[in-house]
Amino acid sequence: MKLLTILARCAPLLLSGTMSSAQVSDAPTTTMRELGTPDPAICADRIYQARQASGQPSLLQRETADPDNPILIWAVDRRQDGCSVLVTMGDPDDFRPIPVPGNETELIPAQ
Repeated sequence: MKLLTILARCAPLLLSGTMSSAQVSDAPTTTMRELGTPDPAICADRIYQARQASGQPSLLQRETADPDNPILIWAVDRRQDGCSVLVTMGDPDDFRPIPVPGNETELIPAQ
């Protein structure tokens, strides 16, 4: 009984702290641009130059991922000259640009 009394008295306080849908939709949103992330074209050039400086081969070959030879990556937040990169396991100097999803999507049937 005490619990119901407490809940009944606290309900107006709990409801007053919620935001209406109008308030949520009017809230400002940030984009990657506003957070200081450089242009993707600039990042591609910076990553290319940094890989050359560290002795890594360029990443010009774009192939489909090979399930028999996966590239393992560390789950870290690393930035190279302000650009987010993926770091491969075993070689911290082997960093790669974050893949950008394509415009087309397709279902891959199970095998």
